[in-house]
Amino acid sequence: MCVALIVMGATPLLAQTEPTQLERLQADLKRSYFRVGVLFQAVTDLQAERTMTGKNGVTVANARLAVGGELDDGYSYFVQANFIRATSLLDGWFRWGFSNSTGVSIGAMKAPFSGEFLTAASGIDFVNRSLVASILAPGRQIGVQLDGSRSDRAVRWAVGMFNGNGISANVNNGGFMVVGRLTVEPKQSSASNSVTVGLNAAYADGGVLTISGIGGTSIVSDFSGTRGIFGADVRVARAKWLLAAEIGAAQLDPEVRSLVVPLGGHLTGGFMLSRRMQLLARWDHLTTDAAVEDDTADWLIAGFNIWPNGATEWQFNYVVDADNPEPKHHQLLVNVQVAF
Repeated sequence: MCVALIVMGATPLLAQTEPTQLERLQADLKRSYFRVGVLFQAVTDLQAERTMTGKNGVTVANARLAVGGELDDGYSYFVQANFIRATSLLDGWFRWGFSNSTGVSIGAMKAPFSGEFLTAASGIDFVNRSLVASILAPGRQIGVQLDGSRSDRAVRWAVGMFNGNGISANVNNGGFMVVGRLTVEPKQSSASNSVTVGLNAAYADGGVLTISGIGGTSIVSDFSGTRGIFGADVRVARAKWLLAAEIGAAQLDPEVRSLVVPLGGHLTGGFMLSRRMQLLARWDHLTTDAAVEDDTADWLIAGFNIWPNGATEWQFNYVVDADNPEPKHHQLLVNVQVAF
């Protein structure tokens, strides 16, 4: 009888400590030497009268598979593919950590520029990244990167030399790009209280590529010349509140036309309504060519994020173009994602 009571009393406790399906999945797929990650995103885009890039309807924005892990003697690897792209490879690098805080990587990777661009696609605040992060940041590149940090990781740095023409062209076409970033993140009392400040710079001389602008149009087609890109970002989390900002500018000196000076930035605020719901607001600005008055975007974006569980998220964005504010031009974006 006593044994039966003990077993019956222990049953609820065992049920409470039983791992969730997600925890079981992560235990199977997240070994230190071999980790598997998946990201699937489906985006609904609606606009009564199209002025934004794209078309009304549902698209698969991401269908990614990533594998990586840590090997002996400080070596690690990472490969990520997106199966909806013509060039499926996103990342593919091999790293040697030759000390506890410093290492060198070679391959295809995100160039160390822009805090928002360096944030994983599954973790950004809105459906899309800001204009400054999407257009002015160098993006993914092929090359070599040296990175390191202070022992407490409050100060981190990275500098790399890349081909400078993205990852779609798996060749160097005559030029190189040097990119560097310094990140300062003082130690905080908890994960919900943090401050991160980043400074970035990039310079390239030579190469041939097209530099995209607002709405997918090009700032400069078949660009060949010198490029200097500069930026700074800050992100502050305090309990339920979030404040983030980024600014970026480029000096493009093409060989075939006059100097182009794009400039952009965003200001973002957020508030956690509960552990699983968040409200956001953003002002997003970009001027792609100071010589053209109409080549400017000012977007006001309201966001609402829901996390039903640790692997899924719903994002709702309502976008108003401040330069074209009629309701028929407002845009609704809904992203549904699974990431683990």
